[in-house]
Amino acid sequence: MDNKILVISGFSGAGKDTIAKLIKEQYGLSFVVLHSTRPMRPGESQGDPYYFISDNEMCTMAFNKELIEGRCYKSIYGNWFYAAHKDQIKQDKPYVVVLDVLGYREFKKHFGDRVVGIFIHVDDETRLERAKSRQDFNIDEWNRRLNDDNEQFPLSIITTEYSHIIDNNNLNSAMNGINKIISNIKSQRSKQC
Repeated sequence: MDNKILVISGFSGAGKDTIAKLIKEQYGLSFVVLHSTRPMRPGESQGDPYYFISDNEMCTMAFNKELIEGRCYKSIYGNWFYAAHKDQIKQDKPYVVVLDVLGYREFKKHFGDRVVGIFIHVDDETRLERAKSRQDFNIDEWNRRLNDDNEQFPLSIITTEYSHIIDNNNLNSAMNGINKIISNIKSQRSKQC
């Protein structure tokens, strides 16, 4: 995989984190842990799935131009910021990172052809089932996320920007699709050598 960066994107409840963790485990890619100002959920810890920081810490990193990308989500609880720090990505290593569409665009600008975008698609009903299984599920927040996803990033934009779209209604099937993508990346690399 050399120094490729697999960017896993998808809407809430698509299974992005699960797929990214499986890629990390199966292929030994380094996982880029984002920084976030959102509160830690039950079962989470510092560094899993985010480095949880204060608004002031996020502002300081942005002011010092330490971030590759950053974005704000307006939740029903207030504004939450997410960002990737420049120090986390080295030139000579492969990575996997979970980003939204805007983060993917910024990574493409910053890293160019090194980035491979994979969008995880799941029907809305399955996404809702998965979201309900979270301990902090809130129907108002879910509805806000659902509307935000569909308004900002219709499927027409997704199919234009991502070269790979994987359906994740079944995790085994989704991972088979991921394995094919990674296999193609490796075979392209071996042809270049």
